[in-house]
Amino acid sequence: METRRIAALFDFDGTLTRRDTMLPFLLFVLRKNPRSLVDLPRLGFLAAPYALGWLSKESIKGVALRLWRRVPASRRQEILGEFYDDAIRPRLLSGGVTRLEWHRAQGHRTVMVSASVDSYLSLVAKRLGFEHLLCTRTELEPTPRVSGPNCYGEEKVRRLRAEPWFGEVDWAASYAYSDHISDLSMLRLCGRPVAANPKPDLRRLARAENFEIVDW
Repeated sequence: METRRIAALFDFDGTLTRRDTMLPFLLFVLRKNPRSLVDLPRLGFLAAPYALGWLSKESIKGVALRLWRRVPASRRQEILGEFYDDAIRPRLLSGGVTRLEWHRAQGHRTVMVSASVDSYLSLVAKRLGFEHLLCTRTELEPTPRVSGPNCYGEEKVRRLRAEPWFGEVDWAASYAYSDHISDLSMLRLCGRPVAANPKPDLRRLARAENFEIVDW
């Protein structure tokens, strides 16, 4: 019988990066594509409430998709590459990247599981060498929109269970990494949950449930 593989699940924002990446993506697109400036007043109105945590990520995602749709299709890959080099790479946490590389060297199935959108995470996951990406799906045509549920909380586990390779994983020996308590179901799915740079509520729970805790 074929041996089941070990998986390594990684949240992205706050787990592998210093902070959220959605707002930097919006600002980068605005800077690189003047045609998106028509949406600047709306973005300015939303930026402060979002930074203070008063506004849902779904609202910002809607603005992001409208901005991104205004970028000519011929320029999108170029802008994504520049966004990774200029905005994502400096925000990556070296300890998290080192841990990801260790999992890859072990032959583990590496999976990025994020609520952020595929508009830019598809390239980020590829650059970081992830085997799989599960995130919030989007469509640009005919109207920019989130396609399907937001990949957040319990939805992350639902998406994992829907993958054709789910039954090929040794979940008792697998790893899950996150900084936020909203990922508790994903952490508990794996036999080796890791609270990475955890927010206070997750840190307390991780201690109570004997999760590994890392700060990188």
